[in-house]
Amino acid sequence: MTAAAKPATRMTAPRFEYVLGADADTHAGAVKLLFLGTDKKKYAIELSAHCAGLAIAAASAYLGRIQTALPAGANPVVQPVTVAGVRTQMRDNGNAGLMIVLESGAELPLEFQRDDLVKLSALFAEMAAYASPGAGYIKPT
Repeated sequence: MTAAAKPATRMTAPRFEYVLGADADTHAGAVKLLFLGTDKKKYAIELSAHCAGLAIAAASAYLGRIQTALPAGANPVVQPVTVAGVRTQMRDNGNAGLMIVLESGAELPLEFQRDDLVKLSALFAEMAAYASPGAGYIKPT
């Protein structure tokens, strides 16, 4: 966004450090997010369905810029996306999918093209090997 096209900022929210929860308000057509700020206070925000996708895309794109500006080998500490469950599903278009159930209970549908399934299978086998006893897997504390 150029300086000329940049909208004037009216209010600035505090810096958010952790996502504490998320929900959908289907009546309002909004995604509700609960954050913990650097001031240790909890903040709730709502994103309309109209702008939620763009907000996510912009955050991801600019996170990429931060990561590329870091020295080689340095990575910012990021909050993990904790998976509580996974199930397979066949999508309406015939593609295979996974429904990832997050710790918060939110569901994240992932869809895969048929050609990617063989590669995906190999990646899951590799991850399973990390978790097998004696494979050098270090359980997080």
